[in-house]
Amino acid sequence: MIIFYANTNDKIICFVELKGSDLKTAVQQVINTYESFKRYLVNSKQKSNFINFTAKAYIKFGGSVPQELDKYKKELNKVFGEHNFDLSRNEDLGDFIRGVTQQPKGKRKNR
Repeated sequence: MIIFYANTNDKIICFVELKGSDLKTAVQQVINTYESFKRYLVNSKQKSNFINFTAKAYIKFGGSVPQELDKYKKELNKVFGEHNFDLSRNEDLGDFIRGVTQQPKGKRKNR
């Protein structure tokens, strides 16, 4: 799935993969889709509309966290860059696409 998001300053194209527990395949699919999309834009008459866009990748997975998680994160970081990818169990990717960082959950301090 590809999601396009734009506001006054940003154009974001997010490559989304919804996988059960096969993160290896999901990572390869978002990378391959992004690379194909880039090749298409280079040869497209529409490329001027997308010259300044940020590519992101979001993979929703279930099951246990695989031992190779750090390896997958490095692969995604190499292609999409820091903070432009997420591997998550969360179905709501809106904050990720908009670049909203969530505060970690924790105990409230008593005053």
